[in-house]
Amino acid sequence: MTQGVVTVQGLRLRDGPDGAVVAPSLDKGVRVEMFESTAGWTKITTLRAPVRSGWVSSQFLAQTVAVVMPSAPAPAPPPMPDDSAHPVTVVGSKAIAPDGRAFASVHKGGFYTIGRTSLAGWLAGNPPPADLKPSAVRVVRAISANEGLLEAINSYDNSYMSFGVFQWTCGPATDPGELPALLAVLKRTSPGAFQDCFGRYGLDVKTSGPAATTGYLVLNGVVLDTAARKLQLRGPTWAYRFWRAGHHHDMRACELSFAAGRMTRFLDAKAAGVAVRRWFTSEQGVALVLDEHVNRPGHVPGTLASAIARIGATAPTNWKTADEARLIAAYVLARKATNMTHPIQRAERIADAVNQNTLSDDRGSFQV
Repeated sequence: MTQGVVTVQGLRLRDGPDGAVVAPSLDKGVRVEMFESTAGWTKITTLRAPVRSGWVSSQFLAQTVAVVMPSAPAPAPPPMPDDSAHPVTVVGSKAIAPDGRAFASVHKGGFYTIGRTSLAGWLAGNPPPADLKPSAVRVVRAISANEGLLEAINSYDNSYMSFGVFQWTCGPATDPGELPALLAVLKRTSPGAFQDCFGRYGLDVKTSGPAATTGYLVLNGVVLDTAARKLQLRGPTWAYRFWRAGHHHDMRACELSFAAGRMTRFLDAKAAGVAVRRWFTSEQGVALVLDEHVNRPGHVPGTLASAIARIGATAPTNWKTADEARLIAAYVLARKATNMTHPIQRAERIADAVNQNTLSDDRGSFQV
């Protein structure tokens, strides 16, 4: 890649060549990664948090160094698959993988493991999917600290199987769940990975189409749409298969993409008559709403509306970072008044990401 530095103070960042200005401007001396150039404009991404991307006038950039990136190592293969010669077993309170290692614990008629790999840890050594904006990646990474690890599983509660960084489930009783929709994305984008992780065992998915957010698992041609049919997912073998899938590089990338897609469900929803995306334009603000939507989707955007009423706002016209910070504080308090799980602690972890410069609280920092 080619790196450069901004040579003037207040360089305006735009959403395209000679496009609309995206606030705030860039300071002199900011280091950037430089991509394609056209007609006097260069696409850049800043190299330090808060990371921002856009187009700037090429005349105000100075190239510093061209870096030749080494080839990324091949992703590590997932653990060995189970088969008749290498079954999954249970010894005492532990589920034992085909290679003889314990991978999960027995609990309430099912199994669980919190996993070992955080999304942040995986991203440290693997590039995110190319179609995801850096802002979306940072927001999901921050929220994942409140939810789970990449290979986390839970097969003991009333949703029969929960999996991954957002603990997607196959749904209680006769209800559909988000887990089948996640697997449908994997099947569509990485058919080889889907076959390796699930298809070889007769597992398939049933959804209403590519944009579906819920669906049903299908096992050997039978739709798992009742409690009795879903019950088999609680066994140690399926616990292992989902845990194993959580180690697959393509599955992990799919988890990130599917989690980021959740934001499309609320950004255009109205709170006090104005779209959520206009009230919150910082990464921190969007992360807080996503955090509530994952934990209590039915509360969004009602909780935000109550926060808006609390500060007496009517519209976010000409708002600055300080104005949004005031709404964020009110929104955190409004979440506390609901039955959301640990709302303050979850908000504090998101604030930690801001303090660690892995998430931005600047108004306009969330770029889609």
